Amino acid sequence: MKELIAIEGRGIYITVIIIYMAVIILIGYLASRRTKTAEDYWVAGRKLGTLVLIGTFGATFISAFTMMGSPSGGYRFGWSFWNLAYGTWIGPLIMILFISYFVRFVGFTIPDIIEARYGPKSRPVAAVVVLFGSFGYAAVQTMAIGTVINAIMGIPFTVALIVGAGIVILYTVLGGMIAVAWTDVLQFIMLVLGMFITAGLALAATGGLSALNSAAMKIDPGYVSPLGPYGSAMVIIGMAVAFALGNPSQPSYLARAFSAKNTGSIRIALGVGTIANVLCIGGGIIIGLSGRVLLGGDIARTDLIFPLMVIKLLPPVFGGLIIAAIIAAIMSTADSFLLVAGVTIGRDFYQRYFNKGASDRQLITISRIVTLIVGVIGLLIAIIYPKSLIFLGAYVFGTVAAGLFVPLYIGMVWKRANSTGGILGIVCGFIGTFVFTMFKVIPLHPIIVGILISTVVFVIATLVTKPEPELSDSFMARIGRK
Repeated sequence: MKELIAIEGRGIYITVIIIYMAVIILIGYLASRRTKTAEDYWVAGRKLGTLVLIGTFGATFISAFTMMGSPSGGYRFGWSFWNLAYGTWIGPLIMILFISYFVRFVGFTIPDIIEARYGPKSRPVAAVVVLFGSFGYAAVQTMAIGTVINAIMGIPFTVALIVGAGIVILYTVLGGMIAVAWTDVLQFIMLVLGMFITAGLALAATGGLSALNSAAMKIDPGYVSPLGPYGSAMVIIGMAVAFALGNPSQPSYLARAFSAKNTGSIRIALGVGTIANVLCIGGGIIIGLSGRVLLGGDIARTDLIFPLMVIKLLPPVFGGLIIAAIIAAIMSTADSFLLVAGVTIGRDFYQRYFNKGASDRQLITISRIVTLIVGVIGLLIAIIYPKSLIFLGAYVFGTVAAGLFVPLYIGMVWKRANSTGGILGIVCGFIGTFVFTMFKVIPLHPIIVGILISTVVFVIATLVTKPEPELSDSFMARIGRK
């Protein structure tokens, strides 16, 4: 059993959360009625406009890490946690620079791109990496949802996991990308408002920003220093570099690129979503630092500092809406990875190797079944996995990003790159990050080590093997590079 939060008016919180979840399920059902083809289910028919893209990119960027991690970081590290924000905007900037290539490619998945660039042997390799991330992140987000629902609703942790995961699985299975995108729009609005309202009330409760900083400085000057208390800045900067290099190759982000009407809409959405995420990290730091001042330093579960501050600062009805916003942030990330897994199996394995002439109905059915299975497996991992939520999240995030970043992005600009370099770059980056996450033999973030390994192997393997000009030229023509 996880730690519960003592709440007055718990029934009101529960009622508001149940109503919110019912609305999400209704959106999923309505989306399912608009899903007619595999293209609808996988990439929303490539019809997402600017406003919906802003909502879905923004909600995916502002994940459980932002909503629960940044208040926790503010509570533990103070303003030095703001160093992390550099990584959160550099990653989307890389995506903005390359996004036109993804749109012109007109694919469905990352393995689609990898195969076109490095040949058919590379597809299953990339697909395995994507699936690893989908299973792991499904578990991470399920754990986060369960933690919040357990703490607020007072139900057993395992039951909370089942309830939270069940809601996300249901609406994702029903409506695919259309459901994911439209629920993201609602969730984006809720989580941004929730973060800003709570941060504003936290500042008011502490007497304003200057008073907050003064009070924090009395506790530990490191809370208002760029270096942070006990030299935490270097750890956080390492995380920022990891986010900067890791975010651009996350399958859940790139899935939106395949769903857009045009390149301009994606660039606007990436920009707005990034700004919202950076501001929400700042709001989270304010909430966490205010919690350190108002609640003291003996909070054992710092990942619950946001709900604790909501309960302290707001009446139950409005507090319930803010808690629903926290759950919304988690759901908006969980649904993305569930859908990625369904599309990967449906497209990259079933259609590619077992039934090339599969009908839309068959492809949708397979994708729905896989989405359900991945969701259930993620739930089981969340129940039995003994490690912490943060460790599992960093582990999954790093291995996937390090495996895909270099072959994906460098392969778009370096025409000499070939299939040997691409495949070995994926494998060595993935395995290298895996090993360094487990053993950490040098003082660098594992994703940085993994990307360095991937880069070295990618370049050397390419240069010592024969060029493949036909494969390279075909791919470059497809993405609009000559």
